[in-house]
Amino acid sequence: MATTLSDLHPHARSLAVESLRWSDQWWDAPSSLLDVDFAGQPAVRDSCWYALGLLLRNEKGDTQRACAIIDAVLATQFDEPGAVYHGTFPRWIGEARPPAENPQMWRDYDPNWRQFIGTTLALILDEYSARLAAAQIARMDRAIRLAVEGEPAARCPASYTNIALMKAALLTWAGERYGETGWVAYGEEFGQAVYDKRSVAFALRLTRE
Repeated sequence: MATTLSDLHPHARSLAVESLRWSDQWWDAPSSLLDVDFAGQPAVRDSCWYALGLLLRNEKGDTQRACAIIDAVLATQFDEPGAVYHGTFPRWIGEARPPAENPQMWRDYDPNWRQFIGTTLALILDEYSARLAAAQIARMDRAIRLAVEGEPAARCPASYTNIALMKAALLTWAGERYGETGWVAYGEEFGQAVYDKRSVAFALRLTRE
């Protein structure tokens, strides 16, 4: 059974409702994205989060809008095997494509969009696949594969906690869904490394207090 707003704890429900109400005002029909952030250019990652929220709310027109957002987001993904930005997404519509020679992380592209958008797509597939077309599900699966395959193994250390946790979760989720046992093993090992590092940091902090 798909999760709905009524399933959430009252505090979480209130936050979700207010977040959706705030996002609704920035909906840009021509781009099928949220026209917010980045000097008024439609934002890619934020729009994907909005799509998940729309499917959660499920009011009239929400599913259609969410599906339009998903298609718009997927259309932006970089599909250039061998490039350091392969599998990630632009931050906003109209952002310059990374240069062919010596693209610079953070300046020319944001690698974390693989994890931010990949985990959001995974949540949508887990919860709301029944309301999506088979062709769209196939495109989402391909996008998640590209995000996992494009992530350099040494790019994100276990100490980079929020992205590291998403990386571990996406690896194990994708590995189980696509039968990639190596991804599952790597995700579990990497997730354990994140846990161990945070546990040591917490223990050290306690000894200083």
